[in-house]
Amino acid sequence: MKLVSVVILNWNGENYIKDCLDSLKKQKYKNYEIIVVDNNSTDNSIKLIKKYFPKIKLIKNKENLGYSGGNNMGIQNSKGEYIILLNMDTLVDKDWLGELVKVAESDKYIGTCQSKILLFDKKNKINTAGNAINFLGFGYCMDYLKDKNEVNNIREINFSSGASILIKREVINKIGLLDKDFFLYGEDLDFGWRVLLQGYKNLLAPNSIVYHKYNFSRNNLKMYYLERNRLTILLKNYELKTLILISPAFLFTEIGLLFYSVYKGFFTEKIKGYKDFFLTIKNTLTKRKKIQIERKIKDKEIIKLFSNEIKFEEIKNPFLDYIANPIIKKYYKLIRKLI
Repeated sequence: MKLVSVVILNWNGENYIKDCLDSLKKQKYKNYEIIVVDNNSTDNSIKLIKKYFPKIKLIKNKENLGYSGGNNMGIQNSKGEYIILLNMDTLVDKDWLGELVKVAESDKYIGTCQSKILLFDKKNKINTAGNAINFLGFGYCMDYLKDKNEVNNIREINFSSGASILIKREVINKIGLLDKDFFLYGEDLDFGWRVLLQGYKNLLAPNSIVYHKYNFSRNNLKMYYLERNRLTILLKNYELKTLILISPAFLFTEIGLLFYSVYKGFFTEKIKGYKDFFLTIKNTLTKRKKIQIERKIKDKEIIKLFSNEIKFEEIKNPFLDYIANPIIKKYYKLIRKLI
């Protein structure tokens, strides 16, 4: 039975962390360690952890390192052959850990596994059963709000959600940690893409069940990080030929996003995303060089796995549904043959 390191990132999680840690006590799979990384919380969550879980390994950061930096700290201080990143706002089923390990060990080419994540307040509904990547870099949850029994098969997915993801240590040794410069949002998509580039698979473990206290939000700061990081992901991971081929669809989408950002009130954040992308482009190109040299799989194979439409959970946009997506789908069909 291999040692598994469960890394939980805490930031002001006073209302979540105890329930999460309590659910971990019930695991049938017993060979695991728990590492809680605190991102400089200002609430009482640290006191709560020390009181109720004194034996848990606790790492206290002096500043908020974000999702990527905080989890990287946990990974670097872990011992397990398998590493699981688990959101603090979750509860896990008693078979959660064992089912993740079972799927991970079923194939040597599996790089990551994701649990079937259900909504905490609607326990028969899916939050995500694996995540998809649109070829323009957008990520979205698969099977959102479907009945939990509609998805019961192990299957390949584009990337595993950072809410509950198992990563083999050998994969981290090959592709590196989460991109610390992302800070928030998109780091699981980027990591999953890099997993694919190395010839590994990302899989859904449908019998590993997590209940997520999920609240959908589209605040301006989130939009800034999503959009800035999406541009970085595209530049890092695609071959030059692919970047050129997707550029017309990319520009079409960016114009639409600019108008949408004005309508929704995040135009300033969208422009700031462009600015910061270009200010850090030298650093991104350094990362790109390493990724492109070390990649094992060409874009002609990667692009086949990606989605040809843009979806956002809980957002219905007639322009996107009836104009943008049909155009993007046709363009994808064209360039897929050329890539």
